[in-house]
This record gives sequence, structure tokens and C-alpha cells, in this order.
Amino acid sequence: MSVLLDPAVRVLEEHDVYLLSGSDRINLKVRHRENTLKLKRLCERTGDGLERWRVEFDTPLPAGTQVGQRVLDLLGRAGPAERLGAAATAAEAVGILETVCDVAQTVSVHKARQLFQRGTGILDDVRFRIDDGVYCSLGVESPSLSELRTLVSDFTLARLGSPRNYAEFLLDLAAGRGDPGS
Repeated sequence: MSVLLDPAVRVLEEHDVYLLSGSDRINLKVRHRENTLKLKRLCERTGDGLERWRVEFDTPLPAGTQVGQRVLDLLGRAGPAERLGAAATAAEAVGILETVCDVAQTVSVHKARQLFQRGTGILDDVRFRIDDGVYCSLGVESPSLSELRTLVSDFTLARLGSPRNYAEFLLDLAAGRGDPGS
């Protein structure tokens, strides 16, 4: 990898709590390091399997009642939207969500991310821990679809198989379908 990429431009340690809505088209999480609530929605999956996600919100906490209600609606849960919206820390927001969600709807993930760059493309090499398991993920992003396809081709990412995104992976894990990466 290092032959084709500049050295890691950033190395990040993160702790996110993913909130599973039951859809692999929704990536909803509480980010501890940034103290935010973030929602990304899958808006396109190309014939060759590339996915385009759109950030709908990445809101600092406290996020407000409207965002709190939207999170609860996405999770299919009734609960204290005002209290969730007033949560000042990620830990407080997670604590509130854990009181209204099924245990399988909240997944704590510790991630070590290395971000590499080539041109305007970024390769995101992630090692993440869930309970006792360690998993790997590679993500590629670029404003140019042709550059994205080149990066995927150069790193033979198309052969990585399924699941292809965090939402699919975490849903498989929560459903007890074993090691989703095998």
C-alpha cells in the first residue's frame, strides 16, 4: 500500500456507539471523541457495488429536541426526545438511548483509523473492536467517481466481499449470523 499512497495523513482513535435501525441504508452513531450525533444515509449503490453516502447531520451535543426525536424515530422507539436532545455528552446520550433501545440496537465500537491520501482520494484503513472481536475495514472516498474506481481497482477492494458497509456488518453481528467477515 505505501508504494501507491502518501504516508498516513492522520491516525485516529475513536469510540463510536452505532445505533441500529434495522436498515443497512442508515449509519447512525454517537461519536465520543467529537461529542456528536451523526447520521449518514446510503443514497446510491452502483452496479459494481460502490456506495455513495450522504451526511444528513453531524450535530454537536446537545443536539436539540428535533434531532433527538429524529433519532428515536429512526430507531423505531418512543422515548424522551427532549432529554436526548439536551444530553451534553456522548456518554449521557448513550445512557438515555440504552434505556429505550433493545440491547442489540446499540453497538460500542473502538476504532483505530489510518487515513492515507492519493490525489483527492482517501483510503481509510480501520481496525475496530467489538466486545472480544477485532475486525478490519477499508473505505475509499473521493469526489471523483473515476478516481474512486481507480483506487478500488488498485487495491483490489472489489474482492473483499460482503458485507460492504458498517451498517450491514453490524446488523449481521447483532442478528447473530456469526463472524460477518468470514
